Amino acid sequence: MSHTIYTTKGFIISSENKGESDKTFFVFTEEMGLVRANASGVRKTESKLRYALQEFDFSEISFVLGKQGWKIVNATPLNFFSEKIEKSQTKVQVLRLLKKLCPQDEPHVNLFTELVKAFIFMDENSIKSDKSLDALLALKILSYFGYWGDGEEYSFVQSPFSQAVLDEITKVRQDIVKEVNKSLRATQLM
Repeated sequence: MSHTIYTTKGFIISSENKGESDKTFFVFTEEMGLVRANASGVRKTESKLRYALQEFDFSEISFVLGKQGWKIVNATPLNFFSEKIEKSQTKVQVLRLLKKLCPQDEPHVNLFTELVKAFIFMDENSIKSDKSLDALLALKILSYFGYWGDGEEYSFVQSPFSQAVLDEITKVRQDIVKEVNKSLRATQLM
């Protein structure tokens, strides 16, 4: 019996050791959303997937759906961004927030695209960590999943990334951080 292979781009958010040489990965993908997938033998030194499945990498990953869920059968790291994602505190925090808020196995193409645009903007402007960008990305994610937006609206949640938007956010960042924290507490996931 053959299985359909699904190949998509994705951010490897985290991994957990499983058994003697396997790992379970959480991957935020372009076409399938947040996926929890196993990779067999990936911790062995001779594994071809070992170096292609590093936490916070942006990769092209092939999955198959088996009896026990998703399984990673191939992966190729993509050198899409100018530096490793793990070197940016903002990027790492955003991916960890996604893991907590994003339901599994539901496509979120618009959110994925927004995240790629944010990371490209950060690379083009040499931003590794920026509190205003942290706040904007958290607002966009909370808004996307419906955890924010019941009261005061900030117009820049729908705006493209730019220095002018970050300057605008800087003026009201403390208020935004309060709103973000309030929304995160309301999710009961934090």
